[in-house]
Parts: sequence; C-alpha cells; structure tokens
Amino acid sequence: MEHSFFQQDHFQVIWKADAKYILCEKLDMIPDLEPELMEGTTVAYRCPASKESALQWIQLYQEAANITLTTNRSTDPCAAYELRVTCNKKPHNHAVDNAAALRHRRVSELTKARLMELFQHHHSPSTALETLKLQLQEEHGSAYPSVAADRAIVPDRMAVYYLYYKHCRERYPASTQEETMDLIRHMKDVRTAVSVEDGETVIAAVTPLMERVHTLPDAGEVVFVDASGGMDRHGQRVFLLMCWSPAGGLPLGVIVSTSETEAVVDKAFRLLVGILPDGAFGGRGRRGPLCFMTDDCQAERNALSAVWPEARLLLCTFHVLQAVWRWLHNGKHGIDKQHRQAIMALAKQLVYANNEAEIATTMELVATEWGERYPLLDQYLQGFAARRQEWALCLRTDVPTRGHNTNNIVESAFRVLKDSVLYRTRAFNLLQLFDFVTVQLSKHYARRACDVANGRQRAAPVRGGTSQETGTVTQVFCMTRELIEVTEFTYQVKSLTSVGITYLVDLNVGACTCRMNRRTGGCKHLRAVRQQTGAVPEATATKETRRALMDIAMGTSQQLPGNWFDPLVAEPSTSSPPVPTPASAPGVAQPQPSPSPEEYDDDAMDFEDPAAAAAAVSGAEQRRSDDRTRQTVAFIQEWAAFMCEAVVQDDTWERAAAAFQQRWGQLPTAGRQSALHQFGGAQGCRRNATQIPVQPTSTARRTSTNVRGRARWPAGRPCRSARTGEHGYVAASARRSAAPHSLATCVDQNRPLGR
Repeated sequence: MEHSFFQQDHFQVIWKADAKYILCEKLDMIPDLEPELMEGTTVAYRCPASKESALQWIQLYQEAANITLTTNRSTDPCAAYELRVTCNKKPHNHAVDNAAALRHRRVSELTKARLMELFQHHHSPSTALETLKLQLQEEHGSAYPSVAADRAIVPDRMAVYYLYYKHCRERYPASTQEETMDLIRHMKDVRTAVSVEDGETVIAAVTPLMERVHTLPDAGEVVFVDASGGMDRHGQRVFLLMCWSPAGGLPLGVIVSTSETEAVVDKAFRLLVGILPDGAFGGRGRRGPLCFMTDDCQAERNALSAVWPEARLLLCTFHVLQAVWRWLHNGKHGIDKQHRQAIMALAKQLVYANNEAEIATTMELVATEWGERYPLLDQYLQGFAARRQEWALCLRTDVPTRGHNTNNIVESAFRVLKDSVLYRTRAFNLLQLFDFVTVQLSKHYARRACDVANGRQRAAPVRGGTSQETGTVTQVFCMTRELIEVTEFTYQVKSLTSVGITYLVDLNVGACTCRMNRRTGGCKHLRAVRQQTGAVPEATATKETRRALMDIAMGTSQQLPGNWFDPLVAEPSTSSPPVPTPASAPGVAQPQPSPSPEEYDDDAMDFEDPAAAAAAVSGAEQRRSDDRTRQTVAFIQEWAAFMCEAVVQDDTWERAAAAFQQRWGQLPTAGRQSALHQFGGAQGCRRNATQIPVQPTSTARRTSTNVRGRARWPAGRPCRSARTGEHGYVAASARRSAAPHSLATCVDQNRPLGR
C-alpha cells in the first residue's frame, strides 16, 4: 500500500487486516493518543527524535496505566518506528498459574547470565542446559518440579541454542579472512605464523606451555605426529606434535590447515620451524628430534622428511597391522576368509621378528605357502618388506623409542581435545577453533602437569622403567653377578634360561636386544644393569622431575616452598651406614659375632653421677639395638643365599618367588611391614558353629535346575573371551551388530574392522 507524504501537521488512519494504524510525522500530532493505544491501535511515526521522547513517555505512562508499551522498528516503508500496547494488564482469558502458561514466559536475564557463564566455560548448548537443570535441582530440592515448568528459569533447547549462537557471534564475530588472520597474528603470548596462498590457509602456533615442553629431554627423542578433522564448521584439519613425559603426552606444536595435501603440509611444517624457540626438541634445535612416529600418510611423511631430513621416520605398528587386515578383507584381492587369520599371523611375525634373518625366513614361508595361490598377496608383502626399516621392531634398537611403537599418545590427545576441550561441539569459526587448540588445550595440559607434580594424579607408566621391567628379585640378583661391561654405557648380560645366549643392553637409549624389551620397553636384563650401575629411567617421577613438571605447568616453581616436593616421610639419610649385601656376593665381609650379654650387664655399671649413669644406660640400649640389627642383617643374608640357590636348582621355588615378588610389589610400605609381622601366622578360617549333618552323596545328587523363580542366576556374566555372536541365554538379535574397533577382537573373530 502506498501512502502520501506526511505533512508536518497531519496524520493518516489506515486499516490492515482489521487492524487500525495511525501514520504520522511525530507523536505529539495525535490529540487522542492514549485512547487509541488502549483500543489496540498501532501508531507509526517517522521522526527519530520522537523515539527518545517516546521511551521517556512510555516509562511514565505504563506504570500509571498498568500496561506494557513497546516501541521498535516499523515494518511500514513510510514510517521508521511504531508504538503499540503489547500487554494490557486486564483479566486474562487463559490460565496464568499452571505449567501450560509458564512454558510461554520469556527467558529471564538471570537465566541468560547463568547460561553465558556456562558458555564461557566452553559448554555446548546441550551440556549447558543439562548443567543448569542440575544446579537448579540442587538449589530447589523438592520444589524443582514447579521451577522446571517455568521457561523463564529453565529455557527450552531452542532458546539456549539461540543464545549460544548469539554469544559466539559476539565473541568471535563473522569477519573477513584478512581480519581473522590479523587477529590470530597478534594473539597475546602465542607464537604464530600464518600463510594464505592459492586459497589454502595454514596457521602454525606454539604456546608458552609448548615452549617449556621443548626443554624436556624426551622432546628430542620420539615425537608423535597425527592429524584430525571434524572440529569446526568449515572442515579445517588440525595437526598435533606430541612427546612423552611423566604426565603423559604433552604438546610441542599445533597446526591448523584447510587441507592435507603434501604442499600444504610441507608449508605448515616450515612455518612451525620458523616460530620454534631456541633449543627446541630437547636442545637439538632445527635438526628436529631423533625420530618421528606417524601413521602411513605419505603426504605427511614426505613433508616431515623434507623439513627435518636428519630425523628418522617410524611407522606405528598398530596402523601397519590394521592396514594389512583391511587389505586382506578387501574383496578385490580375493583372499579366502578361512586363510586370512593365518596370513595375518605371518604379518605379525614380520613385525615382531627378532632379527632380519627371521624376516627373510618368514617371507620365504609366505612365498612357499601362499605365493602361488594369491599372487597379489606375494606382491603386496614384497612391497611391505621393502619398508622394513620403518616398521620392523628389531631394526629400532638404535633409536630411543622407550617401548613406544604406536601412535597412541597423539591419538589420545585428539580424544582429549574433542571430549574435554571442545565437548564434542564444532567450533563456530576459525578464530574460535584456533583459541580452543592453543589457549584452552594448553590450559588442560597445564592442569594435568600440575596435578602430577603435586601428587594429586598418578604419573603415567614409564616405558622402559621399573613398572615395565620383568624378572624376579632373585633372577635380577643372579644376572648382576655376571655382567660384562662392553663400553661405558653398554653391557652384556647372560641369559638364565638359555645356555650360551647373551643380550646387549644400552643404557643411553634404554634398550635391550631381547624380545620383551622390543615389545614393552622394559626387561629383566635392563633392570639388572640399572640395579648394578645405579642408573634410573630419565622419565621417572622423581623430585626433580616433579619440579620440572611444575615449571612446565606454571612457568616457574620458585614461588613454592623449598620442601614442597619432599615426600610425606623423609627418606633415610645417605650418611647412615650402608646395609651389607648378601653373603654370597664376592668380596662381602661376614657380620661380626654378637657381644656377650655380660657386656651389657646393667648391675656392673655403678656411677655416682646421675648424668653419667644415664649416659651409660643410653649407650647400653644403643648397643642392644645395634646387636639386634646385626642379627637381622645376618638372617637376611642367610635367607638371600638360600633363595638364590633354591631358585636356580628348583623351578617350584622360582614360581613361589615370582608370586612373592608380585604381591610384594602391590603392597604399600605399611602393608609390607604388616605382612612380615603376620608371616606364617595365618591359620585360615575355622567353622566353630554347629553344622547341619548332610549325607555324603546328597550333594552329588543335586541338579542344576534353577528353582529361584524370577531371580537372577548367580553364575555371573560370561567373560570377555567368550564374546560370540550367540550365547544361548539371550534371544538372537535380528539386527547385525556393528564391527568392533578392536583389532585383536576382529582378528580373533575373523571380521573386518569397523570404520
């Protein structure tokens, strides 16, 4: 509808769908404004100055008239603003105090503030709403049902999502690409490098925490690299570089790119090199670490090799075997189902072979048994064997992998990023994603390192440390007697089970040539050498390591007291006399005979001076204590010699000693003392109560019929090893279950891997 141009002293009345509109230049031109508004008329006006006066008039008038007036933008093209009555507080024609009415209320400002606070703590809309409901339930208790019906207090999901997106736009506004890149370049305290070329965007970043992680010795040994996506609305790819520490994996750098092509990844790594601190990778600098652990992504590996040519590239053994299993299940290759498990077993023999001769023997076995039947398999394994330097564990003995042969550290880091940082919510834009993967991710790892340093969280298992080492105490003691020092840090250890076989232990890399060390990073031979030389694993959570973790987490630990990292009970002083070693060891002096009791005769000590008498009594008590200590040490020496001889001569003693060692390691210090006090004193549980006589054959005549009614049968659930498609005690599922993600389970059941 077209309207004529308004004159300065006129207004016009029109009708739209049975609704009355008054169009004017200013509000003071209408003589009967108040009655018109009360009748539901909408007043549209053009003058912007009238809006300010309208707001003041509304504030005064609606309090006296008990109504609600609003003024906002007009939908009419000839008027800028409109004024109308939105709520006339007359008797309602509907209920106002039940759940049906309360669910239409507007969300209150207090509720919006609480939701905004949850958003600032990186909650998604769904988790923020659930958290708000939980808080209200704790606050109101039994009155929660009436509160939950009120939309002003508990908003619906649509209102929460609307507020969330509005909040994201306010904090991370939709800006041009140049503005976004400029904001990222000037982000406070974060080393950044940005490249925008040929439509590809690459961002590399190193936070202050990542700079401090580069000072760890582990940062120069093995670095784990992987990429993931699905974290924002534009499909950006995120690369993480991680290293091992007593607090688990810690980040060394992060990259965000728009694709994973070789050119883009190469550019990303070169940008990262330019912003790394001096002395990066444990002091190795631009040479990079000794080796990188990755999956079989050719673009990523080529880029790593071009940027850090001195670093060795290793393949994750899990991804290697996973690729073999997927290849066997590919129908294009024609491998029969009944042959896949046998071929997979041969592939595992290749990966875990003891030496290159075993690899060659296994390849000949594959060619003999399966080469003629499956020519594609023989061709595939020939190419597989050509890359043995990347996946064969026997060819990694010169690299300090510390037992890390998989990429699990960086895989778990991506799970932490998606679960604990992003809360499974896609980031709003590139700026928000960059904030999450730098600032927020660094805060998460700072909290973890702080918890481990304070002893509030258990330190991660040390690969190649005492937690991974095997062998009983007696086995290790016997091996320490026959160590041969080859070089300063290299030792030769004889095998206790195989005659004529020796193993080479290198303390520099914490490696041994035995099979156990290659698979787990620890073995009894490495433990024997460390026990003899006094060396400890570098990654052990000692006092100095905990202080270093605190420095990484907070930047410095100088503000803490000097005794902050001391144990609860002080360790024995090193100035105390050493405890004698077992008597069977060469060059060990035998304990001196105990003095006779007459030397401690208190009656023979007659002193007139009370102080001298007290000193004499104290000296006698000290001599008695020393005597008991010498007797105890003599007994321990005798017991150790007996156990060493018994274990070597009798296998039953070896098994008993192994069980003792396992239980001894599981007990705390107080539990060990209690066990020594009760050794040999446990007599079992006796039944002293009266028992009902039962015929000897009555138990055998009982059947296993379940007479428990509808109660649960007490046999328990089946073990995990009994995982089958049909157990027999439940109805068969009509829908096929999803393939498990466990490679071992899929190989055991001869099933393809899930996606």
